[in-house]
Amino acid sequence: MSVVDDVRKVIQDLVTPDMRAVSVRLDHVEQRLNKVEDAIKDFDRKMEKQLTEMRGAINDVEVNLDRKAEKRHEIMVAQVKEVINYAVVLQRMEQVEEKQKLLEKRLEQ
Repeated sequence: MSVVDDVRKVIQDLVTPDMRAVSVRLDHVEQRLNKVEDAIKDFDRKMEKQLTEMRGAINDVEVNLDRKAEKRHEIMVAQVKEVINYAVVLQRMEQVEEKQKLLEKRLEQ
């Protein structure tokens, strides 16, 4: 055997077991990394689903609030119209009472 062959054999004898051990450890690390990636993807899917559900719930609340606000607005407008009508009636009554007083004064004369 030549010196080159001897050196090659020594290197193989020393390095090969270490390389195999490193390879096994790398495989183990890759497996753990894949599990973590899968867990993160699963978590992302769950969060996206929850966000979608929450967006739907928020949208429903907004729609309900809009309906309630619209109903209250309609009620307030109707009440304002009633107050205006009441004020008009009061004003007319005052005018009628003034005319009645004037007529009564004329009759007294």
